[in-house]
Amino acid sequence: MTTWVPADRNLEARLPSFLSFSSTEEPDPEAEIRAALQAGLRRLINDGDERLATLRQLEADLQDDLVREADDLRQLIKQRCPRIGEVTITPQVSFSESLRTVEIHRTTDDGHRIALRRGGAGRRRQISLAVWEWTSQQLKDQPPEHPGIVITYDEPDTHLDYGHQRQLLDLVLDQCAHHDVQMIVATHSLNFIDRVDPADIVHLRLDKQERTVVTQLLTSGHAETDDHLAQVASAMGLRNSVLLHERCFLGVEGATEIQCIPMLFKLSMGHPLQSAGIALISGESNVGALQVTKYLNQSGRLVRFLVDRDSTTNAKTHFTEEKLSRASIAKDQIMYAGTREIEDLFTDEQWSDAANELWPRTIDDRLWTPADFDAVRKSGKFSSGVESMAREASLHAPRDKAGLLFCLCTTLSLPEEVPADLVKHFKALEELAN
Repeated sequence: MTTWVPADRNLEARLPSFLSFSSTEEPDPEAEIRAALQAGLRRLINDGDERLATLRQLEADLQDDLVREADDLRQLIKQRCPRIGEVTITPQVSFSESLRTVEIHRTTDDGHRIALRRGGAGRRRQISLAVWEWTSQQLKDQPPEHPGIVITYDEPDTHLDYGHQRQLLDLVLDQCAHHDVQMIVATHSLNFIDRVDPADIVHLRLDKQERTVVTQLLTSGHAETDDHLAQVASAMGLRNSVLLHERCFLGVEGATEIQCIPMLFKLSMGHPLQSAGIALISGESNVGALQVTKYLNQSGRLVRFLVDRDSTTNAKTHFTEEKLSRASIAKDQIMYAGTREIEDLFTDEQWSDAANELWPRTIDDRLWTPADFDAVRKSGKFSSGVESMAREASLHAPRDKAGLLFCLCTTLSLPEEVPADLVKHFKALEELAN
């Protein structure tokens, strides 16, 4: 039969100290002050004060005496209860490692002494912040041979406003910077989740059978790949909370789509992308988007990729069907935009109306007409032709290609003005996300 055996005192002294702070119940600064001071007492004891030698010898002598008395008690229990089986009683005596009590009061302006717990939850949490900051200061004074410390925080930002949440997270990150500190933070706070290294996040959730499932945002054992993915995701603006919680991811090629897709989705669907649980991944015309998309795909996330139709046949881009396939993106996960590109989905009338409103011709006095854009459409790549034509004719033309479609989108006001092909894709995405 396996039983618990008390650890040897010398072994216990080599174990890390443990500090636990919880906010799942009402804030209790008195308990946190006692816990912090108890850890401080242990630190002082471990510093090897000579005054403790006599006290430890007294502890050892008394424990030996108490063990003998405990054995008499054990024998009597067995005698009176013969069928109880084997009984073990192992007393532990410690004078030096316990903090009997701490008196904690605060004094009001009129001189009355009252308990800290009588303050509001917000004030008590701010007192807790001060206690945790004091703990951080003590960590700086640990000797090299100190066995370390384990700190746990359970929902530490409860009752704190945003400013104090940021202050608390800075404090936690400062504590984690010490080489001998290990920390576990249980939180639902997106502020916390979004400001830590993705490799440090472990996600706990319930599956359909109400069983707890544990997943890591980045997998262990592939440090170099995970680090690269983390950097790419950060560069593309993908927050940890998005990677953890969004239901559906839409990869797009670059700045044009990043600026315009959210506007067009909201206009046509009546609500923003994020409320539908859809997160955009900006490809920025590089392979990083494919790596992140591959990671999401292999992690069981719902992923689609929206690309200009001509990108899939242009060997110079990173979004050919072959390269998408190598990134584990199947053909049915690819959505195509336009005859050649997303810009050609919009009518010549929409382009001429937007041009007259936002970049009127300065080269002459006439207005833009649909025929101007129809001629460009027939002569080659539509977006490049519009960009050249607009810059030649107007001093107000956008400085880059992405600005062209963005300007047009700002002139649209009715859902039916969004091209039908895009609306079809948006509906499919929302159905997937739901």
